[in-house]
Amino acid sequence: MATTGDSSEIRGPGGFYGRFRIKLDAKGRLTLPALYRRSLGAGETDEAGLVLRQGTEGYVQVVPASVFDGLARSGATGGSGDLAARQWQKRMQLSSVDTASMDPKGRITVPAPLLQRNGIGREVLVLGVGRLMEIWDPDTFFALEKQKEMETDAMDELLYD
Repeated sequence: MATTGDSSEIRGPGGFYGRFRIKLDAKGRLTLPALYRRSLGAGETDEAGLVLRQGTEGYVQVVPASVFDGLARSGATGGSGDLAARQWQKRMQLSSVDTASMDPKGRITVPAPLLQRNGIGREVLVLGVGRLMEIWDPDTFFALEKQKEMETDAMDELLYD
């Protein structure tokens, strides 16, 4: 999701980092890792609202509602082009999402059609990528990871300086 304007106005929970292999329960619910539940403020509010979107490479994006709302208010969903093109882009960005709430046990229900569209079965790989999470089919992710070389030099320069 590309952003425009000043992203300092986009507020949200703490960040999401790491990889977790998780099995969906019999009802198709995903129990979020405790680390992610804390980042979402579990226990501080009744519900943690989440927005679920189709990812670009065959995964499901899970964005805290506060982050997604901030992006929508900042104009990030409008895209570029003439007014009609921007309206269409915004319409598609905002109407094609699903929502989920984390229950008291830290579970969310990901709609079955969204999982099926991405070839995701009962075993999933949940990635933390900063302000959002991604839900992948593990085999798909690891095959893609093998195809792409990870560029770490920039971060290594900061970490080992």
